[in-house]
Amino acid sequence: MPVFRRLLPAASAAALAATLLTPVPAPAAAAEIPTVVTSEESGNGELAEATCPEGMGMVGGGYHVYPFATGFGQVADFIKVNGPSATQHDTWQVQQLHGPSTAYVMCLSSAHSPGVVRTQRSEPGKVAYATCPEGTVLSGGGYAADPAVTGVGHNADEIATNAPSASVANTWVARMAYGRVSALAMCTI
Repeated sequence: MPVFRRLLPAASAAALAATLLTPVPAPAAAAEIPTVVTSEESGNGELAEATCPEGMGMVGGGYHVYPFATGFGQVADFIKVNGPSATQHDTWQVQQLHGPSTAYVMCLSSAHSPGVVRTQRSEPGKVAYATCPEGTVLSGGGYAADPAVTGVGHNADEIATNAPSASVANTWVARMAYGRVSALAMCTI
């Protein structure tokens, strides 16, 4: 045991010296931070759109909403649209059934503007698949929906799926529990 006690400080010093002499890799180039563009708040039940500035490509988006609630405080609203626009370049769209919405789009100067594939509306409760064309890669997606509503127009539905497909390559999938939905796929080169 006394030999071990004498060797321990020497071994520790050697390990420390080896660590200090190991070259440190140069830091990687800083990644570009996305520019976030915010739309104006829409009117009740109206579409909100945020568009990237000229020369920048869309890489994603999102929303902020003020959902309509009943007199009893129950949320009776639904986000009908949350995804890239199929008709307006580098634009993210958001729309509620009743309340106002604000759309956000993330933009990079180094990003290629994605193409958007939008499916026809599905049958009620069925899956919609938006597949990117050959030569492009799925980079995100979203949906546009017609939810099932109650007799007084309150939401009675939900988005059950809004994600990349685990079984169909290069495809965005959307499904409502009861209503009809279009899947929106962002496709980049």
